[in-house]
Amino acid sequence: MGILTLTTDLGTQDHYVASIKGSILNLSPTATIVDITHLVPSFDFYKAAYLVKNSFYYFPERSIHLIGVSPFSSETHGYLAALYKNHYFIGADCGMFSAIFDEAPEQLVKINGNENPRLKTFSVLDLPVKTAGKLLNGAKLTDVGQKTEQYYERSFLKPFASANTIDGYVAHIDKFKNIVTDIDMKMFESVGKNRPFSIVFKNYTIHEISQHYEEVINGETTALFNFQGFLEIAINYGDAAPLLNFSRGEKIKIIFDDNTDS
Repeated sequence: MGILTLTTDLGTQDHYVASIKGSILNLSPTATIVDITHLVPSFDFYKAAYLVKNSFYYFPERSIHLIGVSPFSSETHGYLAALYKNHYFIGADCGMFSAIFDEAPEQLVKINGNENPRLKTFSVLDLPVKTAGKLLNGAKLTDVGQKTEQYYERSFLKPFASANTIDGYVAHIDKFKNIVTDIDMKMFESVGKNRPFSIVFKNYTIHEISQHYEEVINGETTALFNFQGFLEIAINYGDAAPLLNFSRGEKIKIIFDDNTDS
């Protein structure tokens, strides 16, 4: 019995997700199917990649992660299957893998097979689902595609550190409207070395890291490292992103005391 996760932009009001699940269960009746989310904004493969990247390692090794978010047909960008950190990933070769993988995957194949012309407008239901079914039934990657070392890479904003500063970006706005950055605790501690600091964003400055949202009064802005170790800007019992006018990709800067006399 294998585990398959699904991440799509298909929503839950239509029959599309049910069609995928039913097709998979026809191929592998004992599969355990877990929804990561079906509420990714339409065609937002970066957000899908972010959600998968930050959740896949909680699943048992050899789990299969099918990502059905892409505005492209299978002819524009083919589908790939990869083995990365002992997990399988299936998705369109549209740049999302470069947002998931921190290094080259252990194995990568370009999925092959005869496409069903009837499914061109819903291509994830075709080769990707068939591939998931094969992997769930014990197939190897080389059984489902042709080996390759190439996948479409896109450049994404990444945090940058100097001796006294860290420049990071908003990577995600969660359901609670908290602002999640790409600055992790390891970088913060490595650069900061326990020095005083200022977290600078918009017209705001924060000089302390909280351990929990409720360390500040209701409606006050706070900074903390979330359970995955990323710096987060939040408002206790408030919606930080809209109130602070933040969206994904905007800049966050941390300035550390340089310990020199002025």
